[in-house]
Amino acid sequence: QKETKTKKIYAIDIAKIFIRTKPVDGKRVDVWAKGHRFVAGDERDIDGRIWVSIVEDCKQDDTCEKLEKPLWVSKKYIKNINNLSLD
Repeated sequence: QKETKTKKIYAIDIAKIFIRTKPVDGKRVDVWAKGHRFVAGDERDIDGRIWVSIVEDCKQDDTCEKLEKPLWVSKKYIKNINNLSLD
């Protein structure tokens, strides 16, 4: 039997947001627009805010590229879209 691992796929749910190198005070490395999709990794609760790591960046053609180092975004500004199937 083959084991299938479900990826946690999210999309940005605000007009524009900074993507950071680490939660809260990390360097701003990019700005993503509403609808930008990604695969999430770990979650961290820091001072009552949940931060989600970004482990793969998903492109318009539904391909996802693994990042060298995880980036971070506040969970407040994203939505789960796991009903999409990405390989």
